[in-house]
Amino acid sequence: MSFTAEVTHLQTLLRAVTRAPHRRIDHHPLMAPLLDAELSLEHYGLVLEFFAEFYRRLQPVLEIQLGRTHYSFSDRTAWLRADLLALEQRGYERSHFSDERLFPFPVTDVPTLIGLLYVIEGSTLGGQVIARQVQQSLGVSVLHGGRFFYGYGEQTEQHWQDFWDFANSMTQPDDELVMAEAAVATFDALADGLDLVWMNYSLCSSELPTIGVARG
Repeated sequence: MSFTAEVTHLQTLLRAVTRAPHRRIDHHPLMAPLLDAELSLEHYGLVLEFFAEFYRRLQPVLEIQLGRTHYSFSDRTAWLRADLLALEQRGYERSHFSDERLFPFPVTDVPTLIGLLYVIEGSTLGGQVIARQVQQSLGVSVLHGGRFFYGYGEQTEQHWQDFWDFANSMTQPDDELVMAEAAVATFDALADGLDLVWMNYSLCSSELPTIGVARG
């Protein structure tokens, strides 16, 4: 199965406009250590707590918009609840992070939804790399603390193709600007949320590393 010309163009466009904000996530001091062999359980748990809060706020928005389409989207909040429970069973103490400023922009139309999904679904590709590393560094598995980053597992590439088929079927060339803006806004919302967590907790725990931003 291959992309149509329209999807290939859209994919190229979205990759180009999100390159800088994507890099901001990859090099963030909360995210970069996920690929470090010395990753601590506390750091990993805090990252999961951030995503749990982010998706808790995002999921109702997605349910409303996706309910009007034929797209199949897996509920990340269930994955994250299972992971955090598994970490608590290993002694992790939750910080119960919450902030009203997470995910501040509305999703009111399909092009905006697709720009958002480009980031969310695309993250499952990198999640495969993180899942393998965290399994090695912390001994987690898909059933015990590693469900979120495992994502769609062996079906990841197929699901990514399904996303592009959906995007192609639901949009027109005139929608490209809206999709691009939504994708950038989603990356920015994630990065801003990670900044909030880092500012709140980086000085409160000796377990959180102060390095990681210089990778690359």
